[in-house]
Amino acid sequence: MDAGGASSLPAGAGRYWKLKDPDAYTGSADDLLRIAAAPTEAAVRAVGMACYAFGVFFLLEMVGCVCYAVLHAKGNVLAPWSVSPIFLAMDGLGLLAGLAAFAAGHGLRRLRPWAPGAAVAMTAAFFGLSLLSSGRTIQLGRWDSLVFMLVCQAIVLAPMLVLLLKDVQTLLGPVYAGVVERTPHIKVRSRLHDSIRWPFWILVALFFLLTFVTS
Repeated sequence: MDAGGASSLPAGAGRYWKLKDPDAYTGSADDLLRIAAAPTEAAVRAVGMACYAFGVFFLLEMVGCVCYAVLHAKGNVLAPWSVSPIFLAMDGLGLLAGLAAFAAGHGLRRLRPWAPGAAVAMTAAFFGLSLLSSGRTIQLGRWDSLVFMLVCQAIVLAPMLVLLLKDVQTLLGPVYAGVVERTPHIKVRSRLHDSIRWPFWILVALFFLLTFVTS
């Protein structure tokens, strides 16, 4: 593509996509379809990155709980409360949420059709964990921790709303996979829609604030 052809590029270059090889851009049907779908593809890839982050958080949280149980074992292998059914269930749900989050992240980043199922499993496991944890928190009267848990739920849920977009299933299908394969010169960024991105980062900031306040 010559310098004069740069002005004929569709809108959105630099925000959701860029050309890795401008000379390979021809304005073909595949090029135009990839660029038109770039905002949704960018959002899906961004959710994949968020799932990776959630997976790290879930697994670190579980490891932290195990370490805490070991430090308060008082002569036992683990603290007695840590082997009660409710805590064992919480550990199991935390492990499931972490593994499902990594699977969802991998699948969404690569636009695999099974990825939304993994994201649903991650969200369900996390909300199950949150429900058990919230019940325990209410029993102890820790309302600040309950608010913290609600913020965590909102942080996990907000990016998942992207998967409800009507075009997502098309992007995760074999036809669009062929389009991606035929357009290696177009690189789609990882970027949430503004309607989700800013509320998401506000929730993340609130998460760190509550972490500081409740610690």
